[in-house]
Amino acid sequence: MSLQRTMGPSPQLSVVRLTFLGANPAAAVSGIDLQASTSNYFLGKDSSKWQRDVPHYARVKYEHIYPGTDLVYYSREGEFEYDLMLQPGAKPEGIRFSLEGGQWVQLDSTGDVYIALPQGGVKVKKPTVYDVLANGSRRRINGEYVLAGNTVSFKLVGHDYSRPVVIDPVLTYSTYLVGTSSWAQATAVAVDATGAFYVAGVAGPDFPVTPGTYQQACVLQYNGACNGNAFVAKFRSDGTLIYSTYIGGSGDYSAGQFGDGGDKPLAVAVSTSGEVYIAGTTASFDYPVTQGAFQ
Repeated sequence: MSLQRTMGPSPQLSVVRLTFLGANPAAAVSGIDLQASTSNYFLGKDSSKWQRDVPHYARVKYEHIYPGTDLVYYSREGEFEYDLMLQPGAKPEGIRFSLEGGQWVQLDSTGDVYIALPQGGVKVKKPTVYDVLANGSRRRINGEYVLAGNTVSFKLVGHDYSRPVVIDPVLTYSTYLVGTSSWAQATAVAVDATGAFYVAGVAGPDFPVTPGTYQQACVLQYNGACNGNAFVAKFRSDGTLIYSTYIGGSGDYSAGQFGDGGDKPLAVAVSTSGEVYIAGTTASFDYPVTQGAFQ
């Protein structure tokens, strides 16, 4: 399984490969939860190669990747998840996977596995583990990762081997949004109904802005340097940067008492139509205002 993360205004591809070690290479693959929608593929001029009414499934299952263990992939609330579904008698300690492609791998204080990438990283969150009781209900048990180098295995506490068990990790991400030789400070964040999120804050020179946005460069202060402008950026729910722009004047962020000079967003909100609203403070006499605005 490859996790590909494109980051920043100029696409930079990072690939992390999660490989189940010693798994069955010929595991049978099947779709689960057939959806009402279908897809058609009319590629090329040869109609014999066209594909019509290709079914969609909500989940994909790999059967018996380990003895008595199935692997199910799916997406929930914008995050990629997989379940390891163990039948009675299956051994969770025999499940291991490696993580390749990161700069380093570590187990953090929360029990998550973090894979560092050049511009951020990917997390494999601490698994949710539960036994399946005879009446179909679930009983939560303690599960954690064991990390050896870049190889991860599972340790379960209180597991009853006579019952089915489900191990449910979550794959998520983190990312940087900062210039290669400067600084940035996030001061407000908002999320819309699609899961996209909006970050506002203050940034120095060389901040990553996207083409066509409102303000492409940091406004210089009295000393001829950029000591900070406000910024606003939008990310899709998967972490892809949609846009990023400065918005500020020549007030010096570093000159104010307790760092309150310059332009500083203190709150950000988004409407149902995607309009972004920022409120904050400014010490810039030339802060951009629009014609016909109140002041």
